[in-house]
Amino acid sequence: MSTLTYPSLPVPFEMIGPCGKQSTHRRFFMAKKSGIPHLVWWESRIPDALRKQQMVVQIADQAGSEVAILDVQSLTLQQLLDTAGSLPAQVAAQYALGLIETAEFNHRQRTALTASNLYGPSLLDLGSQGTIVPKIDPSAGQKAGPIPAQLLPVNEQPSPQCDIYYIGALIAWMLSGQFAPQGNPLAMLPAIDGTLRSILQRATAANPSQRPSAQDLGQQIQDWLSGKVTPVAKKKPSHLKWLAGAIATAAIMWLVIYALSRRDTVPNTSFGTAEANGETTDFNQGNTSNGLMQLEDIDGVEINRIDDTRFPEIDMYLSVMRPTGVITDVPRQNVSVFQNDNPIEGFSWVNLSRVKDPLNIMLVMDTSGSMGPSKEGLTDGGLDAAKIAALDFLDHLPSNANVGLIHFGTLVTVDHSLTDDIEAVRQSITELKPEGQTAIYDALAISYTQLRRAKGQTFIVLISDGADTASKGDNYDSIVTKANKAKIPTYIIGLTSPEFDGKLLEDLQRDTKAMIYQTPSKEQLSSFYGEVAEEVSGQYRASFNIPDSYNTGDEIMLKVEVNAGDGRLVTKERKYIHP
Repeated sequence: MSTLTYPSLPVPFEMIGPCGKQSTHRRFFMAKKSGIPHLVWWESRIPDALRKQQMVVQIADQAGSEVAILDVQSLTLQQLLDTAGSLPAQVAAQYALGLIETAEFNHRQRTALTASNLYGPSLLDLGSQGTIVPKIDPSAGQKAGPIPAQLLPVNEQPSPQCDIYYIGALIAWMLSGQFAPQGNPLAMLPAIDGTLRSILQRATAANPSQRPSAQDLGQQIQDWLSGKVTPVAKKKPSHLKWLAGAIATAAIMWLVIYALSRRDTVPNTSFGTAEANGETTDFNQGNTSNGLMQLEDIDGVEINRIDDTRFPEIDMYLSVMRPTGVITDVPRQNVSVFQNDNPIEGFSWVNLSRVKDPLNIMLVMDTSGSMGPSKEGLTDGGLDAAKIAALDFLDHLPSNANVGLIHFGTLVTVDHSLTDDIEAVRQSITELKPEGQTAIYDALAISYTQLRRAKGQTFIVLISDGADTASKGDNYDSIVTKANKAKIPTYIIGLTSPEFDGKLLEDLQRDTKAMIYQTPSKEQLSSFYGEVAEEVSGQYRASFNIPDSYNTGDEIMLKVEVNAGDGRLVTKERKYIHP
C-alpha cells in the first residue's frame, strides 16, 4: 500500500472517489450502494474496535489487506469528516441537494427537517441555529448543537438567502475538511472543478441579493453532477437602467477621447522614455509646475531591506504606500536618496513590478506538532491559520510569479519545486498536517538549493512557531554561511508559542539580513503575508555607491525622500553599518 491505489469493492458497491485523509497504512474512500453513501476503510488489518461497530456493513479481504465498508448514515457530518478528512466533490454536491429543496420548503411551511429528508450523514450536530432545523430523536441519544459560525454569513438574520450561503459554505467544508474563517467560506477550498467553484462563489456571495434561489442552486448542482453547464440567469434591465447605462457609457467614451487628445507625453522612468500604451496608473499623472509627477494619495514610504552583497554598491528595496496598498508607478524625478543628509547623485531607480523577469517565491511552512490544534478546538492550531494566510498570499501575487512549497517537521519535504501551477500549490497547502519536531535549518538549506538556478527575482517566505529541534544536516553557523552565499531575500514570520525562540529569529535577522515578523496572534498572519506579497511584487530598488570616506563599523543614516508634487515630502530613514 505504498502508492495511492483503489481497493476492489464487493458487488453491489460502486466506488465514488478518495477522501482527504490518506496515509501509507490507512486510506479512506467513498462508495455507494443504491445511491446511499458508504465509507470505505482500507488498511492491512481492520482494528478490532472497529469490527465491533454496528455501522460496519461488510469486511472484505484484499491481497494482504482488508476493506471495511461502513454505513455512515448514523454518523454526524463532523464525525465523518474527523474520520475521512474530506469528501469527494460528487458526494458533497449530492449531499447538498438533500438540503436545497427542503430549505425553501421550510420557509413556506415552517416545518422542521427530519433525518429522512437528508442524503447521507445526518446534520444532527449542526443543530437549530438559522432556519435549517433537523428533527431530533432524544430516545436515540441524539441532541443538537448550534451551526458552526464559520458556515453562516456575518451579521445576517435567518432568511432563504442565508440558507443558500450556508449550503455553499457547507459544501466547501465537506470538500476541504476544515472550517474557513467566518465571512470567507472558500478560503480553505482545495483545487476543484472551475464550474463547481463558480457555483459556490455565487452561493456564498457577500451580497444576499446576488445569491441564487434554492431552485436555481439545486439545478446548477444537478447539472454539474450530470456534466451539463447551467447558464447563469440574467435579469433584463429596466428602460431606466438601460438609459442610465447608455449615458454612463457615453460619458466614459467622452473622457477616453478627451484623455487621448491630451496625451502627448509619458513619464520618464529608469528604463528611459516609455512608449505610450494607454495603461492606467496608480495616481494622477499630471505634471506640476516644478516638473514633478502629482502623487495625490501617497501615504508613506517603507524601507524593506538594505542589501550590501555587492558592496560598495548598495541596493535599497522600498515600498511607496497609499492608504489602500502600494503605489507601483512612482517616477525617479520624484525621489531623492541621502546618506547622512548628503544627497546621493546618480542613483538608479527600478520599479520591480515592471520588470518582466519571473518572480520566484519559495513558501516554507512549519508543520511540526506544535503547529497543530490545541485543546481548545479543532481550528485553533497555528497551521490552520498559516494555511489560510498562505492561500490568501497566493491570491495577491502577480501573474509572472512562480511558487514552490516546502514543509518541514522532523523531516523536510519538497512538495513543489518552482512552478506556475498555482492551483497545484494551493491543493498541497490545504493537505498539510501537523506532526513531528522542527527542522528550520534543514528547510532553509534545501530552500537555497531549490532556488540556486532560478532566473529572475527570488524570495523565501518561511513561517514557524518554534526553535530548531530536529535539523540533522545543518546548524546555525552553516545556515548563516549558506544564506550569505545564496544572497536570497528571506522573510520569516514567527508565530509565538511556548516553543518560540525569539533570539533565534533576531540572530538570523542580524547574520543573514532576513526580514522578521513576529506575532502571538494567528489573526495577524494574513496581514503579515499580505505585507510580504506587496513587498515582493510592488517594490522599488534604489541602487547607489557609498563614499569610500567611511570606515568599517561607521553608522550611516540612509534616507529616501518622495516628493508628492504638491509641496509634501514623505521620508523614511534607516541606519546602516558600514561593513
